[in-house]
Amino acid sequence: MSVLLRLYPNGFDGTLAIWAAFPPGDIRHVDVLQSSIGGKHVVTLDDGRLITFKVKKVYTYDEPVGGLWNYLLNGDGKHYRKGVATGYGLCVDVGAKISNLVPFYSDGRVSYERSVSVDLGIHDVMQQVSDILLATPDYQDSFRNVRGSLPFDEDMRNALKYGQYAAGGYDLDALGAVADATTNLRMQIKQVYEQQLGGARAYKFIVITGGGGGLMFRQLVEHVLNFAPERVYPAADNLDLMHLANMYGGDKAWAAMQAQGVR
Repeated sequence: MSVLLRLYPNGFDGTLAIWAAFPPGDIRHVDVLQSSIGGKHVVTLDDGRLITFKVKKVYTYDEPVGGLWNYLLNGDGKHYRKGVATGYGLCVDVGAKISNLVPFYSDGRVSYERSVSVDLGIHDVMQQVSDILLATPDYQDSFRNVRGSLPFDEDMRNALKYGQYAAGGYDLDALGAVADATTNLRMQIKQVYEQQLGGARAYKFIVITGGGGGLMFRQLVEHVLNFAPERVYPAADNLDLMHLANMYGGDKAWAAMQAQGVR
C-alpha cells in the first residue's frame, strides 16, 4: 500500500496488476498470498481521507526463477540476452532469510518439483558476524558505544565482501568472523547441492542470485559449488545490484507477457 500511495496518491480505480515473488518452499501459501494482495484495499490517511485501490490481477513467481529470468532475458520481452549459457543449469538464490536452489533449462523450463529451500540467509550471517566482532576483546574500544547488534549496512556488506570492517578509523580484520559466520549456510547449501540435486556433474552452468548471492558470490564459487568458475554466472551484471535481480527478472517476464498481448 505504501508503494501504491507513492505511485497513485489519490487512489486508482483502473486495472492494477501486482507481481509477488515467494521462495519455492512456500508454494503451499500462494493462494493466501494472492488473496491477501488482490481485491479492494481502503487506506486511511493521517488526515482522515480514505484512498481506494482495486488490485484485479496478482501474478506470482518463485524468487530464484526471477533471478534466472534476469540472467536469461532481455528487457524487451522478446529476446534472450546474447551470450547466455545453454543446457541444464542450476539457480542458487541466497536471500535475506531464505536460500533456494532450483534446476532449470536454458530454454526457460524450470524443474519446480526439484527446487529446495534452506531456512537460512544473509541476515543470519550478518547477525553472526556482528556477534563475533562485538565479542572480540581487541575490538572492544571500537565498539564501546554499540548497543545491540552492528547494523546491516554498507560496512557490514564490505566485511562480507572484503574481510574488513571499518570502525573507529580502523579497518578491523573480519576474515575469521566472516568465515565462521558463513560456515553453516555454506554447508547447508552444499549438502542440498550434492545430496539432493546431483552436485557439479548434473549441470552445464550455474546462476547465482539474491543479495546474499552477490555478497557471497566468490565464497560460493570457491568453497561450495566445485564448479568451473567461468561457468558460474551472477544473475545481475553488477554484484551490488544482486538483491534486485529477482525483481528485475519479474519485470522482464511481465514485458514478455505484454509482448504476447497479456494485459
